[in-house]
Amino acid sequence: MERAGKPALCITMKISFITLLASFLLLPINSYGDNKIRAPGLVWNSASMENKMWYVVGFMSATKTITQSYDDLSCDEESESYKTNISVLGEMQHKTMCNMSAGIMDYSLDDIPIEALLSGVDEFYKDFKNLKISIQSAIYVVKNQIQGRSEEDIKRILLYLRSGNIDNLLVKDKDGKPVRYVSFP
Repeated sequence: MERAGKPALCITMKISFITLLASFLLLPINSYGDNKIRAPGLVWNSASMENKMWYVVGFMSATKTITQSYDDLSCDEESESYKTNISVLGEMQHKTMCNMSAGIMDYSLDDIPIEALLSGVDEFYKDFKNLKISIQSAIYVVKNQIQGRSEEDIKRILLYLRSGNIDNLLVKDKDGKPVRYVSFP
């Protein structure tokens, strides 16, 4: 029974560690000597290529740590790993983790070259309308572009990120009825 809480504690500790790591990685990028808060795009544009690269490497490492723990989770009810996980975690906790894993994998940056992310985020912030969008969101917009997401979906995502209005992610038919939501990231 004592082991049932360890995976959840492990995940919580990983998330806390990653948040702390990301905070330290942002220190060099955000050190601009004044007390004014600047738009993320301005911070990105003024950062050195080395700082940008380390930010992206840290961000990719953090997402790899989180997504890998879910990627290794077997949700196939016939597998031996599934049966072991059920006995350790309990059926309810394991099924909850399986349901979460599908959404968590959207955050994976595996198979995306660092150079592509760097140049993509540089290009992203050339548009003044994107300067207030967080660097993390910029990375995921670029990821979606690299993976061939439709231009219509990218436009909806950008409208959402610029306005904060989640309704911009809602696709409606010609009669105004909801058809689907554009998922992001």
